Amino acid sequence: MDWRCRDRGPVNVNPLVTFVMIQEGLTIGFRSVRKIRQAKDGTELTQGQAEIIALNALGWLVEAELLDTFQATTGADRETVRTAAGDPEFLGAVLDFVLMNDDWVRGVCTAQAMPFETLLRARASLPGGNVPHWT
Repeated sequence: MDWRCRDRGPVNVNPLVTFVMIQEGLTIGFRSVRKIRQAKDGTELTQGQAEIIALNALGWLVEAELLDTFQATTGADRETVRTAAGDPEFLGAVLDFVLMNDDWVRGVCTAQAMPFETLLRARASLPGGNVPHWT
């Protein structure tokens, strides 16, 4: 299913994820379910690409019935999740949450058909994601 997004042009929408997000009251825009092709040379993702990956991760949390766990951990209620879903800092928090558990990382990456390390690269591309070098 293809939709046009105001700021991104045509996007490929996964109807199942969209349905689940609407059922949970998390209609945050069709760009959230667009798939990203990662550069094979390991180049840094743009912030826009990282935001889409994080929005997909948020959709995966809903689909995997982990939204309540996310909310309990972060203290965010459903209205906060809805309104903050477009905020890059909040999306960084979503990726921080997913990165806490290897099974969640595998689930998100498998759902988006991307290598596991791409999730960490996406986190590094969002505000607060700088990994300090201690050497």
